[in-house]
Amino acid sequence: KEFIDNNGTKYHKHKESGVVTTRSVAKPKEIKKYIDYEELNTAMTHYKQNLKNKWESMDCSKIWNKDLIDELDIGLDNNGDMVYGHHNKEGKLINLKMHKNSQRGDSAKKWYLRHKIASYSKDKELFICEGEKDAICLYNQGYQVTSGTCGAMSIPNLDDIEGFIRYWIPYDKDNWGMDGAKKLAKELLKKNPNAEILIPQWDEQLAEKYDVYDAFMDDIGMTT
Repeated sequence: KEFIDNNGTKYHKHKESGVVTTRSVAKPKEIKKYIDYEELNTAMTHYKQNLKNKWESMDCSKIWNKDLIDELDIGLDNNGDMVYGHHNKEGKLINLKMHKNSQRGDSAKKWYLRHKIASYSKDKELFICEGEKDAICLYNQGYQVTSGTCGAMSIPNLDDIEGFIRYWIPYDKDNWGMDGAKKLAKELLKKNPNAEILIPQWDEQLAEKYDVYDAFMDDIGMTT
């Protein structure tokens, strides 16, 4: 019988004699992904211009301020899909996410609008959305907001959003959204036991996967 411990040592127990022998097993080397940040900025410039050129025909133009294209790095690819720029704390563009498609750059889970969070007031509420387009809707209205970059069940480092007095988690109207919101609420309470956490409930008559963006388009509200 063989097994390997956390130090990379392989143990082999002989079935007949019961003697245990060991030998070291080399751990695979981590391969660091090279990211061409200049290329990311060049691509984002193209996507932003593409969105500006088609702005009047876009649904988002009805509920987003056009200035957000440059402020938040929002674009449109050649297939007509939205592109969202992800930044580090210092505001450097580190990843491009094509809506429900591929990512380019540092695609590890993180908080969207991370470069804005440091300026938020901990004495006010923080909205946590499921996706970038939802977060943009609330940011456009002046709310303190962020969202995860890798889906409802994936939670980035909570240290970045610790200490707010109240959290709203308006995730999408589906099982993933509800389960993800509950999971996040539990983790937030572990770090912020005195915080108030609210999970809005969508009207049951609304379509499956209804989200914050849809609510802004339809000009409706939510209940807690």
